[in-house]
Amino acid sequence: MDKINLDKNRMTKLVAVMLLSMGLLIVVILAQKQQEIRSKATSPEVYNAFEVTDNTGNQLQYKDESGVRTYETQSLDVRIKVSDLEKLIE
Repeated sequence: MDKINLDKNRMTKLVAVMLLSMGLLIVVILAQKQQEIRSKATSPEVYNAFEVTDNTGNQLQYKDESGVRTYETQSLDVRIKVSDLEKLIE
């Protein structure tokens, strides 16, 4: 009887480890797919569809850091306008 209980415990632990391993693999695969979608959404054409100005109407200059545009301004009043709707639709 003790041997049968010992084998059941081992089998239970083995099944638990396999399920946890499969869960971890699924999480890793889903995380990679989300990143692939995000990289497609940030094409340079999307950025060109917007006009970013400060509170006086001057267009803000941007820096391109790893494919992401960042704007520097002293004002907290920033306006973002869609200047080309067709670039957003594509």
